[in-house]
Amino acid sequence: MTVIPPREYTILLSHLHKPSSSLPLSTHQSLISHFLAQTPTPTPLTATVISSPLFRPFSHAKLVTLVTAFRHAVHFRLKALEDEEKTLFTRGIRPRMAEWVRDLVKGFKGGQAVIRFVSAGGILLGLGDLIKKLGADPGSGSVRAKTEDELIVALTEIIQLYGAPKDSAWEKEFQPETEHGERKWPTLSFLACFPANPRQWTRSLSPCCSLPNFCPMFSPNASRSCHSPYVSSPTRACFRLLSCSCRFFPPT
Repeated sequence: MTVIPPREYTILLSHLHKPSSSLPLSTHQSLISHFLAQTPTPTPLTATVISSPLFRPFSHAKLVTLVTAFRHAVHFRLKALEDEEKTLFTRGIRPRMAEWVRDLVKGFKGGQAVIRFVSAGGILLGLGDLIKKLGADPGSGSVRAKTEDELIVALTEIIQLYGAPKDSAWEKEFQPETEHGERKWPTLSFLACFPANPRQWTRSLSPCCSLPNFCPMFSPNASRSCHSPYVSSPTRACFRLLSCSCRFFPPT
């Protein structure tokens, strides 16, 4: 028997396929969080959100919407699993959460780097919020590490896309526009993801691993692995760039 999706879900999909919407961003954020959390296989909806023209051109409000949507979805999914009626054969909450997060990240494939960066940041912030309930990683190290890897890969692509000045018109075509023609991607994407506690921005940022030490998006192992001889130079550069961005683009 075919399952008919809720009317709200159909409305959400129709708006996500359009470059503009009559609904406020807060409504989109709530609907995305709700429906991501309600499905055990969120990959298709994640892919739709990641590729949606609704969040282009970039703006701080749009990127914050994505961060909050994925962060809240992690909370809502855990609550949904806790409220489910359990039987003798019901799997544990942690492995089911781990599987759900893996499916979220699968939906990032092919998405634009800035969108993937802030969305992965939202997932990591949500996992950080629930660390007392789920532990450091619900998937015994694989889930959080996979999401951190996705964030680092997205950041590397952002550096390549925005880092070097583009001289020719042909090169500039590949730089996504932000609202009002701005291209300040550190201000937009980093401020969308990082905690707003001003005291966290005044700490020493000289070591390349200083950001993982206090930012909840990174696991406790991130700062130690940053010094590992097996970590590539681009990854170390990513941590250093993150730290510098925190210093020169503080939240307002």
